Amino acid sequence: MERPPSDDSLRQPLFIAPGENPSPPSRSTRSPKRIKAPTWTGQRPLTIRMWPIAVDRLTVACEQTGLGRKGVIQDALTHYFDRIGVPTDLDIGPDRPRRDPATRRPRKGVVKDERETITVRADPIIDARLTKACEMTGLSPQGIYDDALDPYFDLIGIPVNPENRLPSEPMPE
Repeated sequence: MERPPSDDSLRQPLFIAPGENPSPPSRSTRSPKRIKAPTWTGQRPLTIRMWPIAVDRLTVACEQTGLGRKGVIQDALTHYFDRIGVPTDLDIGPDRPRRDPATRRPRKGVVKDERETITVRADPIIDARLTKACEMTGLSPQGIYDDALDPYFDLIGIPVNPENRLPSEPMPE
């Protein structure tokens, strides 16, 4: 069996002399710079601890309204802030006052909390209004979330989940 004829131009040298560059020339221009910043960079994370039944109601609210978790939670907080009279024209700059961080104490011999942790990125005005609401009411952010979400779910017609119904199952008649 004969070998096919070879093309000498396709062969690569096995030895590269010092100073020779075997790679093709690099691009003469730089790669384009990112023009648009990520949309989440100006947003603040809100961590909410919810009971499983409230998570089910949140899921149903997302399905009914077409909003995601962020949209439903921000809408609930906005309704709550309007109801208790938190102003909308607050400073949202980087030098605005921050909430005091929660003190974490070790708890020994306490039953583990069964609430689920949900984190959403909220708009800066929502975070500023949350700080002001904490000052006005004396509640923690978690207390504000609890006071805002359940009445909001009632307002938009999401029933309390009877008999541990899954969100995708129809309501019993």
